[in-house]
Amino acid sequence: MGSVVDADKASGWGKGAFRIVCCDWVGSASTRQQSWLVRRLSPVLVGLVCWLGLLGGGAPGAQTQDAPSGVVTAEPVHETWRVGVVLKGGAEASRNILVTIPLPGDWPEQKVRVVGKEASPEISKLNVRDTAPDFQQVVGVIPSLRPDQEVTLTYDVEVTLYKLAPPTNPESWKLPKSSAKGLRPYLEPSPGISFRDAKLRAQVKELTKDKASAWEQVRSLYAWVQAEIKPQGGEPSDSLECFRERSGHPEDICGLFVAMCRAHKVPARMVWVIESQQAEFYLVDEEGRGRWFPVVFGGFTEFGSLSSPKMIEMKGDSFEVPEKKEPQKYVFEHVVGEASSRPKVRFIREQVRAGGIKGETP
Repeated sequence: MGSVVDADKASGWGKGAFRIVCCDWVGSASTRQQSWLVRRLSPVLVGLVCWLGLLGGGAPGAQTQDAPSGVVTAEPVHETWRVGVVLKGGAEASRNILVTIPLPGDWPEQKVRVVGKEASPEISKLNVRDTAPDFQQVVGVIPSLRPDQEVTLTYDVEVTLYKLAPPTNPESWKLPKSSAKGLRPYLEPSPGISFRDAKLRAQVKELTKDKASAWEQVRSLYAWVQAEIKPQGGEPSDSLECFRERSGHPEDICGLFVAMCRAHKVPARMVWVIESQQAEFYLVDEEGRGRWFPVVFGGFTEFGSLSSPKMIEMKGDSFEVPEKKEPQKYVFEHVVGEASSRPKVRFIREQVRAGGIKGETP
């Protein structure tokens, strides 16, 4: 494995964004043929913003019978984003380049429409694959890239965002049956999110034992994490370390809430949004209809409602993609190919138009 180095920052990225480059050398020492990989680092809060260009979610939808989503159709926010990648050949030619770029997708509180595309003719194969339910990736193949040659693949997407209102009678919501269709992935451990710890389970039991309703039980978990876990910088680790140290990266704090919900048999998942991450938990109403409720940590907190929606890049925390052997907590952009000198790669995540513009309801 080659060394990990910061990419050049003067590359047209948005303010505060960065990427890392990882290199694997293959072949004989005489040929020094390099297989290179360019990918994004996991999301970092508190001043370190890394664009996470994904959409949708990782596992099947919860149940076929859903409760009203709580979407507030008045005054939606419209934004247009450009996502994609630009490659520029290095000192020598590259070949057999595979590019995967995720696109934002539809959710109850978000509607997405592709409004433009730019694809250089050097891209010989271009398609959209269904990597998982509610999760797609654009896949492109570039057979060869000459020195200093530039190839572009970008999509313009129009995103409409809606607020989410809290339920009218939260105390009436209950835990779903663990056998409910599609919920199992959100009740099990996932990469970086585990609840298989006796002290964590004991803490969950203590926090929830005197709470009459499922809503108050989940709220008690949220309040404890918000009050007891101190945010810190550095790299994300996992939920158990965050619990034991009583501090962690904001990603791990969000993951700890998810882990504690799952320990209490409440389906929960990560929600990856632009510049940050949130979480959701799942309950059912008196008629057995299910609904996901949002949770926001940090300086601006919300429980069960959403007044400031951000573009959702993905929902979930255990994804299987062909390029990776193990399930992924988050699926990064991916560029891999063969070259004796590494080409320059610039991932694009830029807002083309911001709004607050009134428009059509879903």
